[in-house]
Amino acid sequence: MKALLRLIVARRRGRIGALLLATIACVAVFAECVAADLPLFMTYQGSAYLLPAITHPARFSGRRSDQIESDLRPGDFAIWPLLRSGPSTVGNVPPSSGASLAHPLGTDAFGRDVLARVVYGTRTSLGLGLAVALVSLLTGYALGALAGLRGGWWDSLIERAVEVVGVFPAVVTVALVRTFEGRPSLISLFLVMAAVKWAESARLTRILVLRSLAEDWAAGARALGVSRIRMALRHLTPHVAPALSASAAFAVASVALTETSLSFLGLGVPATMVSWGEMLGEIRWGAGAHIVLPPLLALGVTLVALYLVADAVRVACDR
Repeated sequence: MKALLRLIVARRRGRIGALLLATIACVAVFAECVAADLPLFMTYQGSAYLLPAITHPARFSGRRSDQIESDLRPGDFAIWPLLRSGPSTVGNVPPSSGASLAHPLGTDAFGRDVLARVVYGTRTSLGLGLAVALVSLLTGYALGALAGLRGGWWDSLIERAVEVVGVFPAVVTVALVRTFEGRPSLISLFLVMAAVKWAESARLTRILVLRSLAEDWAAGARALGVSRIRMALRHLTPHVAPALSASAAFAVASVALTETSLSFLGLGVPATMVSWGEMLGEIRWGAGAHIVLPPLLALGVTLVALYLVADAVRVACDR
């Protein structure tokens, strides 16, 4: 794995993609440090609070930054994030306002800060993509390796399951599930997308396993009596990991695009959460270019970063 990472960063595309992806991941993880109604640290009415947006959400629920600042007593102080606005905060600025010092990208059709919503939408879109890609990769590897190693009716059963799953696109499957749900949830969206995406990893793993078993080292391992489980975990994994890593990067990009499409149609994440697709869906209420372009640009940069990393992994695997 270390050798693979060195090969990735050795290429210019790999370095650019990894840098972009690391920056996007930092924005998603530390969103409260970029945009929030509450300070990063403050002394408030005789008590000290570190990251109150995370550690004391109920204590300051519904309070805007200007209200918090007006309540600070003499001697109290606060260290604020870069942007003093949360993703759901409706401020005093009129809806669909242009860029200003308080709102660098303006406000949306409901008076919420556009930049704050883009920042928190990064967490939703990228986090969902990574979670779905990881679960589908592990599930697909286990079933694909089982099909390739065992063969027989195991191979036929898993191959038929992959074909059945491949018939139903993720958008159609989520739409069907939403019709039976009383209230859309993030967990159901995650489960449905993981149930659809595992088939791609299983198909790729099966092909890689069958190709690897035809090589001399695999014949030698079987002659020495190596068990199928040990062969799958110890011997086959190093051979299939690079290709599966590239597939995982493409899977994250695919999930991000699918989530954006679903949220745009009103079938994605719950309305209480922020996502890029939900922001793009505001075009239904007459959202202008200053509202639509930021999430569209963020999605494009994320996809470019993922594809650059995936391409670097693919090239490294071919060496």
